[in-house]
Amino acid sequence: MKYCPNCGKAAAEGMKFCPHCGRGLTGSELGGRQRHVHQPEVRSKKMNWSERHPGWTLVLVIICSPFVLWGIVFALIALAFLFPPSTGEAFVRGAISAMPVVYIAVVIVVVRWYRAKRRQSKTVANYGKAIELNPGDAEAYLNRGDAYGEIAEYDKAIADYSRAIELDPTDARPYYNRGLDYLNKGDAPKAVSDLEKCIALSTDPAITKEAQRTLYEIENSPRK
Repeated sequence: MKYCPNCGKAAAEGMKFCPHCGRGLTGSELGGRQRHVHQPEVRSKKMNWSERHPGWTLVLVIICSPFVLWGIVFALIALAFLFPPSTGEAFVRGAISAMPVVYIAVVIVVVRWYRAKRRQSKTVANYGKAIELNPGDAEAYLNRGDAYGEIAEYDKAIADYSRAIELDPTDARPYYNRGLDYLNKGDAPKAVSDLEKCIALSTDPAITKEAQRTLYEIENSPRK
């Protein structure tokens, strides 16, 4: 059994046309199932220091940015000696005039990033409270898993999806999401297993198509 790269649906071995969308199929267009697949491009499972400590990152950016910017200005002053005096002076004046604007822009960007991280942390905490009130709520575990995945805490996300599966083993969504996070961790065989389970259980055509498309991409990735 193989999958059509156009619609993602199953097509039997040797078929020249997809029975679902009618696309012509060749050996190069159809991808066979493989357990030991090439690794796709995935995000790192490890969070860097700034991801773990967004508050301190904000403080350091606010304090250190002026020093960095002044360092850039001094470097530009040194470069200005390579130009005629009038040109070099104008160059330096422009750099000094632009420095406050650049500093404000940097702070605004980091503050927005910090606020997004805080909102995501609150989302995780809110779902945690929902789970405390109703430990048997599979939807709450599914949603908290999504929130953990957004901040790259894949192990915690996988644990929540696994708990959601225990509570409701007929729901295809946690299999799909857990498969994506296994993929983010670089564990392609487990991702393939979960995506296949999602396809078997799903009654939502959109989820089924996305799972089949992701599975096809894993099995046909050129990366090793």
